[in-house]
Amino acid sequence: ENCHPNAKKRCPRKSHHHHHHRRRRLLLLLESALHSALRYVRTSVLTKPNAQVSLSLLAWYVSYMIMGVVGGTVAYMHFPRTDLPYPNALPDYGYDVVPYWCPEIPHAPHGNVQSCVLLGLYGMVLGGVIL
Repeated sequence: ENCHPNAKKRCPRKSHHHHHHRRRRLLLLLESALHSALRYVRTSVLTKPNAQVSLSLLAWYVSYMIMGVVGGTVAYMHFPRTDLPYPNALPDYGYDVVPYWCPEIPHAPHGNVQSCVLLGLYGMVLGGVIL
């Protein structure tokens, strides 16, 4: 049909143009929001300190897993072989050494200074990561 402005009949394509314009505005708004989000990620998330913290956490996790696997393997290999359902207890040399050569701290868990030192080191590491 003819969509002349002076025509008496209503233009059937007018609502189509209106929907097209509304859809175009929505797309422009979404594109603007996407650009803003990407700019935020580039400037605030993908920063050198965040990358360093991420790499540090990855290195810690990998080393922790390696220590767990190697430590478990070494402990397993030290157990004497037996046909019993439960293995014999291993001698605990650390228990013999620590009470005599380690000063005791009053009001500390087990009074063990090594536990307190390790707890302090873990606290400093976690504090450094968080702050």
